[in-house]
Amino acid sequence: MNNIYGMLAEYEDQGTIFEGLTKIRSLGYKKIDIFSPFPIHGMEEMFMGKSLKRQSRKLSNTVFGFGMVGFLAIFGLITWVSVFNYPLNIGGRPLMSFPAFIPPMFEITILFSGITTVITMLYLNGLPKWHNPLFNSVKFKRVTDDRFFLLIYATDCRFNSTQTQIDLMKSNALSVEVILKD
Repeated sequence: MNNIYGMLAEYEDQGTIFEGLTKIRSLGYKKIDIFSPFPIHGMEEMFMGKSLKRQSRKLSNTVFGFGMVGFLAIFGLITWVSVFNYPLNIGGRPLMSFPAFIPPMFEITILFSGITTVITMLYLNGLPKWHNPLFNSVKFKRVTDDRFFLLIYATDCRFNSTQTQIDLMKSNALSVEVILKD
């Protein structure tokens, strides 16, 4: 049984991690994560590419779909109550008085969309994640201070513990560490 979570490389500054990422990507590694103490300009384009657009489309499509479900649900409920179940003819107004139904339909649509946004965002981000095997690394604690880290996951199709370690050392990493699963 493979107990390796991934291979973690430590870099001194943003220039070396950017060069290291370029070398690692050119070797064909796909499942990579970058950790830095601050945002690095240009890293998203290099690292994420077009996958960021696909994830945002998933979120927007899901939110729109559940917003429409909320809209149709409240529209059906209001129609059923006002027209079929308990019709009230007050002052000769029509049973299906659409202007009076706009505020609750709007509110329920926004409620469904908001709740769906939070739940879908948590799901797409893989949260809640109470513990990560990276937290066991002593060197990784410096990521919030002054170090930059590159992680290649063991689930990458090109991952081989010895070859990946050699590739990371060739990418000017200060150190390379094997991260084990808990």
